[in-house]
Amino acid sequence: MSNSVVVSVDSLIIGRSLPCPIHDREGTLLLAKGELLTADRKRRMLARGTKEAVVPCEFASRIAFFGSNPGEVEKYELELNQFVDEAIRTGRFKVSNSGPAVAERVVDRGCNNYSAAHVEATQEQLEYGSTVLEGVLSNVAQIGKLESNGLQQLTNSWSELLVSDIGGSLNTALAYRNDDGLISHAMKMATLGMAIAIDMKFDAKNVAVVGVSGLLADIGMAQIPKELRDAEHRLSANEFAQVQRHVLYTANYVERIPEIPDLARVVVYQIHERPDGSGYPRGRSAKTIHPFAKILNVADAYVAMTTARPFRRPMMPYLAMKQLLAMIPRRHADKDVVRSILHVLSLFPIGSYVTLSDGSVAQVMRSHREDYMSPLVARVQNAEGDAVSHDDDELLIDLVESELLVVQALPRPGSDQLPLDDDNVASTLDLCYAEGVH
Repeated sequence: MSNSVVVSVDSLIIGRSLPCPIHDREGTLLLAKGELLTADRKRRMLARGTKEAVVPCEFASRIAFFGSNPGEVEKYELELNQFVDEAIRTGRFKVSNSGPAVAERVVDRGCNNYSAAHVEATQEQLEYGSTVLEGVLSNVAQIGKLESNGLQQLTNSWSELLVSDIGGSLNTALAYRNDDGLISHAMKMATLGMAIAIDMKFDAKNVAVVGVSGLLADIGMAQIPKELRDAEHRLSANEFAQVQRHVLYTANYVERIPEIPDLARVVVYQIHERPDGSGYPRGRSAKTIHPFAKILNVADAYVAMTTARPFRRPMMPYLAMKQLLAMIPRRHADKDVVRSILHVLSLFPIGSYVTLSDGSVAQVMRSHREDYMSPLVARVQNAEGDAVSHDDDELLIDLVESELLVVQALPRPGSDQLPLDDDNVASTLDLCYAEGVH
């Protein structure tokens, strides 16, 4: 057939309503235009020995996964950006709720410690999520074998854990797996992104899209050469350009996972865009970046800055938060999203350590939405440097109700976090910007 291309049946994307008929090499009709490509139909074709299908060139990338063929990659990117342009033009980037805001159900835990049962439940969900993501990454090249049920269950469970105790959930999630792997990064980014979305008054459906987009944001990295993914040096301009392609691969992977909202492929594609137009892959700005991508851009930046890399130290959480604030006037981050991350983490982020004005040392436990300078803290040392017992009446301090103030942010003991007076702060921030991923 003229103007047609041969693709493997394995590469056909389950769940697509066909925009054209597809045939085998002999011209026999396999599926008609408008038919839904189901897993069962695909299995039947393979069982009959049909391993290749002929499809019109113009529809190839809509029907089959393009793999790494440069021509198909270029064509898919063009089609994806046409889809984004159309979504912007028709107002689909304006997000509205179809149900009540999740924030209406968030439990105010006041001046209370974390529940052991809640911490355990959060840890179990993190382990479950890691298993789900490991399965996605290990099968990412197996067209049609990815399932969305585990991802949906995960985001629903996390949403409920955040509602039950947003501070306890974030403290546990952000301390999970102290490594720079794709899975731990995705878990932290997704949890933080959902917390921000909740604070921004989105409903359960929208919060779930943020969560699943955060989980899947880096699966396209599986198609980036391992020597670049695990590089222990600062990437060259050419190497970084190759890594930047992961967003395109991710969008195509996300598109073929059954039941994942179509919007998610746009969100994962745009996570690294910046309001001033200096991001990638298209240098889009402000109103042409989806609101959920803006949320995950900030969550991604925070997790990246506070995570060690082979070639740089992690930032203290307080320093990372200061850098997010510094990004606002440069329009490297959305101001409304940064305001919300301050609401959920505070200026002295949950899990970090501070010195109080009486000389004692405390760990930040909870934020106050309306006063991000005065979190709820738990003393770990008194003014004399002695450890504070968990049964001590003065263990928990609500700084909104106290005369005490935070006078210093401290690195986490044994963490090698970059302190405020370190000469390498600027160069570390440059490296975080230069990476642009994770």
